[in-house]
Amino acid sequence: MASIGRQASHRGAARSGLLCIDCHDPHAMKPMKEEKKRDERRYCLSCHGRKGLAMKFEDGSSLSLFIDEGAFSSSSHGRNRCTFCHEGFSVNYHPKRSYKTKREFSLTLAPRACARCHAEECKRYERCVHGAVLKRARELAPTCTDCHPAHAVRIEKEDKALNLLKCKECHKAIYGAYEQGVHFKAWQSGRRDVPLCTGCHRPHEVSVKSFNVRNSDVCLYCHRNAKTVHVGWFHNPPFKVSSFVEFHLQSITCNVCHAPQAGGAVYLHPYEKAGRSPILVEEVTKVLKVDRQGLKAAMDKNRDCLVDARELWALFADLLGEGRTLTLVGWMDVRDPVSSHTTKPKGLALRSCETCHRHDSPFFRDAFVLFRDQYGWPEAIRVHKDVLSTKSALSPLSEFYAFGSTRIKLVDLFLVLAVCLAALVPVGHILLRLATRALRRRSR
Repeated sequence: MASIGRQASHRGAARSGLLCIDCHDPHAMKPMKEEKKRDERRYCLSCHGRKGLAMKFEDGSSLSLFIDEGAFSSSSHGRNRCTFCHEGFSVNYHPKRSYKTKREFSLTLAPRACARCHAEECKRYERCVHGAVLKRARELAPTCTDCHPAHAVRIEKEDKALNLLKCKECHKAIYGAYEQGVHFKAWQSGRRDVPLCTGCHRPHEVSVKSFNVRNSDVCLYCHRNAKTVHVGWFHNPPFKVSSFVEFHLQSITCNVCHAPQAGGAVYLHPYEKAGRSPILVEEVTKVLKVDRQGLKAAMDKNRDCLVDARELWALFADLLGEGRTLTLVGWMDVRDPVSSHTTKPKGLALRSCETCHRHDSPFFRDAFVLFRDQYGWPEAIRVHKDVLSTKSALSPLSEFYAFGSTRIKLVDLFLVLAVCLAALVPVGHILLRLATRALRRRSR
């Protein structure tokens, strides 16, 4: 008996306190050679169909090895053989494996086993925020089986509410904010065409929208008539043109107005001017000869916790010396990405131009340079608000200007000159016609 308990295939049962007769019917006992000829799943379930079976880890925790046959058969993996995922196991071989923690077991098994069928999804996962967390802090990272229970897999097409239930296990604060918004309330009322979590944060490609992508691009995927709707009231009288709305949709994310409680700030994204490709944290730290933790200190040379215009110009010059021409593509986004999930109905959205287009606008009090690493993970460095209003930033900030808010005197001077020159054309034309009126009459 002791020797049987030491066998890999029986060790889990022995540790779980199971007796021989819990798995082997004493009145219908068959030789193991005949048992192994049976269907592989039936053979595996002869042990794993017992609720008491468990796996113990070195840290003292345990994991149930019970498989609910009914749930497994009706799942997306219901037709798979056991050994298709559990590589190295068979009816003849049950290897001994030990792990320090349950987490180590999950991270060892799931990605490799899942990639055998879902290679493309695993590649996308590696490039998303969850994949970045996996590389930075393994214990915190959600892996395949955290969202998809391996033996009871369901897909969103079968149950759209699945992502709500799974996402809120980790993102409780965001889920609480989302519950107060228009999308969740529409879902509660019975509508099934509203976006849940994966409607905006695509599964296996999860990104932090407020850092990596203009969420206007996400919103317009569903709200395709937004431009037309906004032209009706959002215009510069007396002109109603779609280009005016387009400019704002490209410069301001939707939730700045539709989630006003989240506040707003200006985010400056470093790009290579020629190739229009992002300048990553890894490139900047290499140029400045520091690691990621020392990036802020390297840019903030006067140690006032803010990067001013001169310091930003210094970074521009350093990158230029390495053949990289920095341009900062700026747009306005929310300050608090959690409360931005409480999307307000249009009647409660901001509709006042003066909110932004004034010199003391609260949305221009804070500005950040937002770097990203190769995995899309953000590194926000706060800059002095005067960066938006100084001629020193004209070159790196050539693509960001807001009338009435970012007041660069040199730009204002050019604007005044342009207006004056434009006005001189009709005035000069009128004066010229008056001066030559007598001559024109004589010529007739």
